[in-house]
Amino acid sequence: MDAEALPPVQYPYLPQLASLVIKPGQVPVISKRDARNYYPTLKAGEEWWQWFPNPALKDGVTVPCHTTWPMGFRGSCVIALSVTDVVCVVAELPEDRRLLPGRSCPLELPVWGSILDDIWMIFDSVSLGPLRPQDWAGRVDLEWMRVGVQTHPKKMVNAQPNEEVQGGRLNSEAGDICVAPQKIFDLMVPGLWALTCWRPARAMIKRVVGKVGHCHTFHPTMRSSFGEVYRMLKGAREERSARVVLSDTVFEELLEALILLPLASMDLKAPFSPRVVTTDASGGSKSQLGGHGLVYASVPADVVQQWSRACVHRGDAGVGQVGAEFIYCDPVCPMGRVDFLVDLYFWHEVSRPSGSQHIVYEEFDAAVWGVESRLLRLLEVGH
Repeated sequence: MDAEALPPVQYPYLPQLASLVIKPGQVPVISKRDARNYYPTLKAGEEWWQWFPNPALKDGVTVPCHTTWPMGFRGSCVIALSVTDVVCVVAELPEDRRLLPGRSCPLELPVWGSILDDIWMIFDSVSLGPLRPQDWAGRVDLEWMRVGVQTHPKKMVNAQPNEEVQGGRLNSEAGDICVAPQKIFDLMVPGLWALTCWRPARAMIKRVVGKVGHCHTFHPTMRSSFGEVYRMLKGAREERSARVVLSDTVFEELLEALILLPLASMDLKAPFSPRVVTTDASGGSKSQLGGHGLVYASVPADVVQQWSRACVHRGDAGVGQVGAEFIYCDPVCPMGRVDFLVDLYFWHEVSRPSGSQHIVYEEFDAAVWGVESRLLRLLEVGH
């Protein structure tokens, strides 16, 4: 099978929800549907059977073959997701409310997404509106039944608060989404224990880093916690070393990432700040020290929310037009290019020299200065 000819398999990217705002008075709830035995239900055409053989039986002649799309086959994911997409279209789930990478996130509830055999919806339980999202799950059930797919009865969720979506738990009262506190605790305990080992297993550290990385999905700026950790794991993999030695820098990065896990969350009720702040820095040399600066402007909050749709999260990403242009120079990680609307607003520029010569330290000081400028303004705290 030509992998390049297959359509891309895209899943909802939860950090995009950061540009969505839960309005005062709204109580978000979740409905979920999960198809039961999805792959064994999806029948493959007879022309495919010859490519899905199993080991021959004892007679050496009879070769059993899969008549359904087997798990682990790349084409099966495409088929499963395509069937789910068709089911959602026939069930009349609004496409403009769907969460997908490269697509602008809805600015308000409701919103829905699908992952192969899972479909979830987040909507307001108080004011349902003309879209009637409370009926979406039922329509999905009927359409799956029509094509011969059963809904898993033990995984059905109907308009329930404080449920999980793609590993993230939505707190209906506080309006934030993060990994469930019990799961964070279950990660912190073995993670901190691993730091007490003299030479921990590489697989154990790799697993801790992977789990922590998932938690960082709900606060993307925390991804900067790891630097030397990746280089250590890469070196150990190239040397085929089963165990690793944690240097002081690696120990500090892992310890910091684990301690900050309870802060890895997105507050969907926080209003957007009407002041846009950007930072930049330049490294120094032997004869000249570096420096950093701020550029900020007053922009209507609704415009800031529109700009945020071109980013993957609120915070240190660049802001630009909603119609961002995505540059697919790398099929694995496409780049996004946005145009700054600098001509419509008055931008203040403030800069200062520093005593550092390293660009990383300058960028860090600039980001801290930007956050400090917000903390000095009472109206911007909590935005």
